[in-house]
Amino acid sequence: MVAKPETLNRFLFNSDYPTDKVVWLYEGETTSPSQAGSKEIDIDIVSMLGTTRPIYIKGAFTLDNWETAFMIGGWDNTTDSHKMVQMDMYWHSGSVTELELFVSARTDYSVNLPVKYRLWGVVREDVNSAVDFGKNSGITKSKLAFDSRKNYPRLYKDGIAKSGDTITHDLGKIPFVDYWYGWSRGGVEDSWSYSPTGEFGNSPTVATIRATDKAITFMQNSGYETWYYYRIYA
Repeated sequence: MVAKPETLNRFLFNSDYPTDKVVWLYEGETTSPSQAGSKEIDIDIVSMLGTTRPIYIKGAFTLDNWETAFMIGGWDNTTDSHKMVQMDMYWHSGSVTELELFVSARTDYSVNLPVKYRLWGVVREDVNSAVDFGKNSGITKSKLAFDSRKNYPRLYKDGIAKSGDTITHDLGKIPFVDYWYGWSRGGVEDSWSYSPTGEFGNSPTVATIRATDKAITFMQNSGYETWYYYRIYA
């Protein structure tokens, strides 16, 4: 096979910055609650993975069959009162081993709407989890494939931090950071929540981060010591 000259500039591989290694994919669908309020969906991820060691999961959901989509955990995803549906996500590997999804109808007009969602999970890069998660290519019809025409996030640093910690990155720009958080020592290992919503202001009581072009500072959540698992991208 001979490469086409017009496509030779599409490939760029830099092993200094690994891309996310997605170890779990999942798709599902439901309807928003029959009245304004919330309902819970439990996913037996422990049986699927064969381990109680938590992975870190993000997701997206749609109300119009993927014409548009919103991140799970975000707030105020639409100003259309007929579509004000919210999804949140929580993992607990203690007495409850399911991945918990909460689907909320935030107005009386956003009930009984079709909701589809897609989830994907990564593992900590800073430790050896000693778990073989295997291939995920057969789990969902939405397979992930490497496409050299696209620019993928480059993972620069990941690890565990607690509220009050400052992590230096020296990238010379404010980076994109993903983070999951818990509320007690080791809590990031035992349970976590994920929220992609940015918080502006100076409140010290919100589980969020403050970023500069040199460092990331982790804040405290509502007076409790908060532990974070973070992923900084270059």
